[in-house]
Amino acid sequence: MNNKRRKFLTEACPNIVFALFGLSYLEACSSAKDDEQNMQVNNNNNTSPGESSGLTTQGNNVNIDLSNGNFTSLESIGGNINVISVGLLLLKTGENQVLAFDNCCPHQGSRQSWSFSENKWTCSSHGNSYGIDGEDVVSCDSNSRSGGLKSYPTSIEGNILTVNKG
Repeated sequence: MNNKRRKFLTEACPNIVFALFGLSYLEACSSAKDDEQNMQVNNNNNTSPGESSGLTTQGNNVNIDLSNGNFTSLESIGGNINVISVGLLLLKTGENQVLAFDNCCPHQGSRQSWSFSENKWTCSSHGNSYGIDGEDVVSCDSNSRSGGLKSYPTSIEGNILTVNKG
């Protein structure tokens, strides 16, 4: 393989490379540096944290304006979102209840791509699933392939969801 092709394949996002070969591959196209600087909401819409994004932090608390357009996926029960910049997976479970979980995969620490179904979060990096019931909670990047994700207490006042990560 020539050097230009090798360089392209090692530096290009896997989605692009696999698409060129007619293969489907589900994975976020970002780096760890991107994840620290951006917030992923609504399936790949990157927004910088701040009041205009509907996200503010105060000490250990993360405040989310649920009326902000970045959080429309939390309007209905079962809606969920991955907020990479603050390390949270959010899941609406009731009219005035949103659960919050650490978005760091217990297997190998990935934060990019998660899906939710049947009361489990599934990390798309390796397909491992983790429960939300608080049972057998496993630590981030501990090489665990099952168990439960760490959860955080939440409260809603008006349109503001507060997550206490302390």
